[in-house]
Amino acid sequence: MVTIRNKRGTTAQVQAYAPSAQVGELVFDTQAGILYACVTAGQLSQLANEIDIPTSITWDNITNKPSTYTPSSHTHAASDITSGLAAVATSNNYNDLSNKPTIPAVPSTLSSFTDDLGSSPVHTHSQYLTGLPSTIDCGELGLT
Repeated sequence: MVTIRNKRGTTAQVQAYAPSAQVGELVFDTQAGILYACVTAGQLSQLANEIDIPTSITWDNITNKPSTYTPSSHTHAASDITSGLAAVATSNNYNDLSNKPTIPAVPSTLSSFTDDLGSSPVHTHSQYLTGLPSTIDCGELGLT
């Protein structure tokens, strides 16, 4: 059984590698454009002289490639996202938030509140209470 392995390098790298070449290896000299095969251990035999083997291939020159690549489901840690985030996303600081809503100040006393009609909600119902004593003796009610 022969296993084919491919190697490539400059002329100097190919010459340095030749003594350790193993049967079945193809070695391409990227400087000279020469393809070698190892049919006897430690020896490279030139297969072609100045063949036109590109050292790089453009995407357009690749044939039989799929027209679409369906993404697979996966996740990322938050720390993997390094761009496109607002400052607040990583600082957790309210001051870094843009377009913050205006939050009105809350009155500190009840008399400062007003209802939808502008009236103060502080009022009494004493006009509805009639015939009550002005003081109550708790002792008479059994309270201490």
